[in-house]
Amino acid sequence: MYAIEDIMVTNVVTISSFATVREAAKAMAAHRFGSLIVVPEGLNTMNASELGIITERDILVKIVAADRSHDVPVSDVMSKPLFHVDVASPLIEAADLMTAKNIRRVAVTRDGSVVGILSLRDITRRLRFSSAKGLLCERERDYFRRD
Repeated sequence: MYAIEDIMVTNVVTISSFATVREAAKAMAAHRFGSLIVVPEGLNTMNASELGIITERDILVKIVAADRSHDVPVSDVMSKPLFHVDVASPLIEAADLMTAKNIRRVAVTRDGSVVGILSLRDITRRLRFSSAKGLLCERERDYFRRD
């Protein structure tokens, strides 16, 4: 079975809560990421309990579809709390959390600090590769077969 640490993306891009949604969208495009970790203005922390996240979907639903200005602060549209799993957690725990909360990404923490991001896409890419190689353990096969 794969560890979260083997699959997560460690290049975590942050943005200030006071930045505009337009700036967030430009940063996402520049880094080719679908989300940014939102850091409250004036804080120099990666403590998951104090952070938020802004995703492409947040921008699409809360700004574009709602005909709102792209110049509103990220803090107006970000998702909080930032759901997270510990880097030592089983991969299945991250998948369960994403399913339960209907989210596509979770922050990965070590000692409470964000050290990476894990997305459903990251998991499915690895599982497709594993499945093709016949490497999925029985528990993982059972999990992904259930309704």
